Amino acid sequence: MNTKKLLCGSLSFLMSLTLTACSSGKAETEENTETEDKTEETAEEGWKVNGSYSQLISGDDRDLFDQTLASDNMKDHDPVAVLADQVVSGTNVAYLAFNTEKAPGYWEVAVIYKDAEGKSQFTNTAELNPDSLEFYTVTETPADLLGGWNYRSSGKPGALSEDGEAALSAAVEKSDLTLMPVALLGSDAGTGEYLFVCYGTKDDKNVVYIVTVKNEEITDTRILDLGKIVQPENKE
Repeated sequence: MNTKKLLCGSLSFLMSLTLTACSSGKAETEENTETEDKTEETAEEGWKVNGSYSQLISGDDRDLFDQTLASDNMKDHDPVAVLADQVVSGTNVAYLAFNTEKAPGYWEVAVIYKDAEGKSQFTNTAELNPDSLEFYTVTETPADLLGGWNYRSSGKPGALSEDGEAALSAAVEKSDLTLMPVALLGSDAGTGEYLFVCYGTKDDKNVVYIVTVKNEEITDTRILDLGKIVQPENKE
C-alpha cells in the first residue's frame, strides 16, 4: 500500500483531526468487533452492498447510540464509526452505520442530537448509495461547510475488502489526493466501480469524501455535507 497517500494507521496529515484509536484513553476504547458478513449473494452485475465490517467505536459512543435506539423504538442499526461531532445547544454526533432493516442492508449516516440534560434522539438518517448521494454531498467546499464539526477517526478502516483496498490504493497513487479510508460501501462488478467513505482535506479543511473508483482511477469525489443531514433546528 502507498502509505504516503493512502493512510490506514495515522491521520497526522489532517490538520486538527481528533484520533480516537484504542491508545488514546478509556473513553475512546476501540471495540473493533468483527461482525458476520451480511453481503448479499446476488448476480455478479449490479450494485452489491459490502456488509462485512468491524466496529471502530468507543464505549461511550456505542452507549449513546444504543440508548437512542431504545428511546426512539428503533432497531436494525449497527454503528460502525463516528464520523464527526458538533457542539450546538447540545451535541450532534454523526455515525456511519449499517442498517439491516431491509435486505441486504445498506450504509447510512445517522445523526443523534443529545441535549444538555443528556436526552437524545435521532434527528435524521441518510442512506449512502449511488442513487442518493446528490442529496447529501457537494462537489466544492462551501465557506460554512465545517459548521463547527469536529472530525474524528479510529485511525483505521472499519470496512475495507482486499480487492477494494487494492483498487483504492492504485487509484490514489495516480491522483494528487491523500485519503484515509473509512469504509467500502459497495461495488458493481458490471461496471468495475467501487464506492468508499474516506477522510481527506479540501481547501485546507478536513472533510469526509465519498469516492468512486473505476479501473484503478478516481472518477468522482463528493464531499459529505453533514449540515444537509442534520435537522435545521439543531444546527447553529
